[in-house]
Amino acid sequence: MPDKLYKAPYEHMTDLVSVKKNFRDADGHVITQPRNFYTMPAKKGVVGKRTFFNPFPTAIKDDFNWANELAHKEFERKKKLE
Repeated sequence: MPDKLYKAPYEHMTDLVSVKKNFRDADGHVITQPRNFYTMPAKKGVVGKRTFFNPFPTAIKDDFNWANELAHKEFERKKKLE
């Protein structure tokens, strides 16, 4: 009686061959590799959310009292006409 009832028409092939890399020299010291290259210089300053190129974002001053000032100017103008 044969060992296997069914034999595949092809031989099994491995998909991945893992190679163990040796990063030590003959004396047993670890060999360091050069650093990878950088695509841009490192960012200076605070890192995280709401990070800006300037220390503080420039803000446009808004006058919330414009309606009162306009009413006061109108009052003064009408007062001169009397």
